[in-house]
Amino acid sequence: MLKLTLNEPQRDAVMAGLRLLQRALDLGEVAPNDGNVGDILTCSGRHEGMTSDQIDSFIENTLNS
Repeated sequence: MLKLTLNEPQRDAVMAGLRLLQRALDLGEVAPNDGNVGDILTCSGRHEGMTSDQIDSFIENTLNS
């Protein structure tokens, strides 16, 4: 498990990036193992990428607390 300490602007930037990723997944612009951002999402296939719903839960339960 990774633990990060973020200041408010950093947290907001991470949250904005995750919302952009969530939107791109919903629109089909990013897919797991797509040879681009989707490879980052899955660490080049080492694990499943998070779904849009999982990203939403992560933001709500972790970054908004």
